[in-house]
Amino acid sequence: MAEQKNNPQAEQDLGQQTKIRREKLAVLQNQGKDPFQITRFDWDTTSGQIKENFDAMEGRSVKVAGRLMSKRGMGKVSFCDLQDRDGRIQLYARQDEMDEAVYQEFKKYDIGDIVGVDGEVFRTQRGEMSVRARTITLLSKSLLPLPEKFHGLTNTELRYRQRYVDLIVNPEVKRNFIIRSQFIKHVRDFLDGRGYMEVETPVLNTISGGATARPFITHHNTLDIDMYMRIATELNLKRLTVGGFERVYEIGRIFRNEGMDPKHNPEFTTIELYEAYADFHDMMDIAEGVLSTAAKEILGSYRVTWLGNEIDLTPGWKRMTMIDAVREYVGVDFEAISDDEEACKAAEAKGIDLEGCERTWGTALYEAFDQRVEEKLIQPTFITMYPVEVSPLTKRSPADPRLTERFELFINHCEFANAFSELNDPIDQRGRFEHELALREMGNDEAGMMDEDFINALEYGLPPTGGMGIGIDRCVMMLTGADTIRDVILFPTMKPIGEAKKAEKAAPAAAEAPVEKIDFSKVEIEPLFQEFVDFETFAKSDFRAVKVKECTAVPKSKKLLKFVLDDGTGEDRVILSGIHDTYEPEELQENKPEDMVGFFDLDMGVFESVVKINTLGTVIPARAFARQMARAGRGSILNFASMNSTRPLTRVPDYAMSKAAEANFTQWLATYLAPAGIRVNAVAPGFFVNDRSRKILFAADGNLSKRGENIMNHTPMGRFGEAKELWGCVSWLLDDEKAGFVTGITVPVDGGFLAHSGI
Repeated sequence: MAEQKNNPQAEQDLGQQTKIRREKLAVLQNQGKDPFQITRFDWDTTSGQIKENFDAMEGRSVKVAGRLMSKRGMGKVSFCDLQDRDGRIQLYARQDEMDEAVYQEFKKYDIGDIVGVDGEVFRTQRGEMSVRARTITLLSKSLLPLPEKFHGLTNTELRYRQRYVDLIVNPEVKRNFIIRSQFIKHVRDFLDGRGYMEVETPVLNTISGGATARPFITHHNTLDIDMYMRIATELNLKRLTVGGFERVYEIGRIFRNEGMDPKHNPEFTTIELYEAYADFHDMMDIAEGVLSTAAKEILGSYRVTWLGNEIDLTPGWKRMTMIDAVREYVGVDFEAISDDEEACKAAEAKGIDLEGCERTWGTALYEAFDQRVEEKLIQPTFITMYPVEVSPLTKRSPADPRLTERFELFINHCEFANAFSELNDPIDQRGRFEHELALREMGNDEAGMMDEDFINALEYGLPPTGGMGIGIDRCVMMLTGADTIRDVILFPTMKPIGEAKKAEKAAPAAAEAPVEKIDFSKVEIEPLFQEFVDFETFAKSDFRAVKVKECTAVPKSKKLLKFVLDDGTGEDRVILSGIHDTYEPEELQENKPEDMVGFFDLDMGVFESVVKINTLGTVIPARAFARQMARAGRGSILNFASMNSTRPLTRVPDYAMSKAAEANFTQWLATYLAPAGIRVNAVAPGFFVNDRSRKILFAADGNLSKRGENIMNHTPMGRFGEAKELWGCVSWLLDDEKAGFVTGITVPVDGGFLAHSGI
């Protein structure tokens, strides 16, 4: 607990704050006290060491250094929070216990300044472990103010761009990168202990190879040749295995000129390893071993929670062939099919899209897995025996030459590792390279190139070898519970700010609205906050009228509420406020009658956008997919309607209107497409609990919200729906055997909501 209550600093204009800080620096420089001239400070203790060994250190003289994160008091007694590499420790500074000139200078320091402190470890009357300062030295002046304490650095994009600020004001972010460092060290220790040797191979190559991906291309001026940033380390590591390094690995950066999403960054880190006289079964053992032991040693448990699912990493992971997985989850037995066209038709009958793909048995098998199985793999699962078509560097299976001895490891829908019994037949390898070249000539710029030198290496002889690549970033995402890869990369790839502003510069500048002067002379501070607020400071602050878009309780906090605000800037503003002991989120979020927006006040731009999304979002995909279905002479389209399709709910007239249109369109399209053998139906889901609806249906204490209670009172079955119950209806409507004569209907899956009159 802090020694005194916080007094918020005045939220001055950023430019004004910067000006004041520069003026303070100029004064110090004129006095010959330029902090930037100081080259070192001989600290001897961290905040963590003090807290961990307080009993032994109490009364001992220490030297600590770090950044000032808060200041309280500032009369004759001051309290500060000093942040160093281990965390925070309170500083206690008293005028009559220090040189008065030093104390007066210290009072002028700003939050964000870096200081060195010589003092004594002690505990305050309130029990706070602290350092009683004797001298405080300014080591570096912070010329830019840190984000305000309660708001923090919440703009997600800005956090990635300014990771240095993110690490200062959001110390919990450090945990991700500490775990990342621990994981990489763990991987090294694991492999080194098994006789592997770490090596380095070139990042720039004259040929792009080792994976199926689009490379980054650069130009070497001296040689006057194009070069490729590596998309994999595979081929060079195999060359080393040919040369006699029988167990090698490399942890290195990989570059792929591809899309960006929560699981992909153009620059990422992998570990690739190769072991002579081993196969893909050995690689499975290593993958399972390194990840399970990492969780146990770093986190203390085999169980982790990631993306809403609890993952059990206890050794003994599931292993199944791709044929078995497709048989189980899709219902097609490719083992019983040998003909290419028969395989393709069997896949298409299950809704697998093969447009633009080679019409082969292997491609049909892989696409069935990729489109319908991968999404169902939550717990760690090794999928083995991949088709040759998608495995150009893998040894064929002796039992079935259409398949290869390859596996991929999936956890929570996500690929973590890719491994082979490596292809060591140079003749077969040449043929597969030639196949990749043919695909490249057909316009596939991700297809591989011919690597004559690698073929030459194989002709000297590569022993039977097992190889594997593991994505470091995704492993760290799982261990930290991160939602996006950007949270585990210190400096993720971002679009330059200048590029983002070009469009703004091109647009005509809007006329500046006159600044309205607001009289705050009669403002009164709410009694709850009177003792915390300096009104003189408060009155000079920047005031904005905001709309509360969302208010929720902060998990694991009894005091904090999280507000999502619309302050008119176009970007949501997120703040935290310690008022949960006085107010519930519903009190601050629920619209009062006088605040309700009526029909005549609707934002027609928003209204039009909602209608377009929900109508054209149905029509456009229907046109695209129905065209392919018509060519095949069969197909089924399923639209997702809503309770609003037949009964408008309050507050969402735009959504209700568009969903009614969707139900009407379903009937029209069913009639139109029936002669082409295409059925068109819709489901109208009732109220199901998910991450989005939970905020509407439930209050912070876990009980039903007012709206949730109202819905439940109108649902005869007296409960919300479960996903499997919706899926059952969907499966029936899509089944040509069980629902082949059903078209043009909208099926409510709502527990009787639409059947209930309300009385």
